[in-house]
Amino acid sequence: MKCLPLKDAVDPITFVLGYEIQMLPWERLYAVKNKEVYRMPFVSSIFILLDKCDNKEQVENNLAFFPSIDHLCGYFVLNLDGTLNRYERTFKDYFEEKKLKGKTNYKPTVEELAAALESHDIFYYFGHQSGKKYIPDDKIKNLDKCSAAF
Repeated sequence: MKCLPLKDAVDPITFVLGYEIQMLPWERLYAVKNKEVYRMPFVSSIFILLDKCDNKEQVENNLAFFPSIDHLCGYFVLNLDGTLNRYERTFKDYFEEKKLKGKTNYKPTVEELAAALESHDIFYYFGHQSGKKYIPDDKIKNLDKCSAAF
């Protein structure tokens, strides 16, 4: 499965967020700016709505596009350039408590980032701007699978 960059997505985007991350303003992410975004409380609520749709064949074909994301199968890069010490203090203990893999105060290579994106369900990036200086768009677009990024 290839990663579909959100800028190319034409269908609505639906967030189903776990208790520990639902308070974060996901709709304000640059990647979903000017997109049709919804929140649903449970994956089952999506299926209930889909079940009410008129076109059952289309619904059945699209069910495969509802991947589940395990927030504990995550990877983080935190404070890559050493200027986000407050973020580091706030999040490092949380990530270690959840036993997530990741790097703090370290600039990973493009290959390390690509491997992390391919092998985890969610990728947490805490750095300045979008992170494009660490991994180019074309490298992300060509991954066989891609984690959800925050």
